[in-house]
Amino acid sequence: MKHVQTAEQPNKNRIRQLIIFILLFLSIVYFTKKKAKSPS
Repeated sequence: MKHVQTAEQPNKNRIRQLIIFILLFLSIVYFTKKKAKSPS
């Protein structure tokens, strides 16, 4: 059981969540713009 590593884990998790959130947001914006451009 490594207690020292788990203490630093939350910070990395927060950064990872931020990156995933930004990627999701960018992909949603990208797809919505693509849909708006293409005539359906």
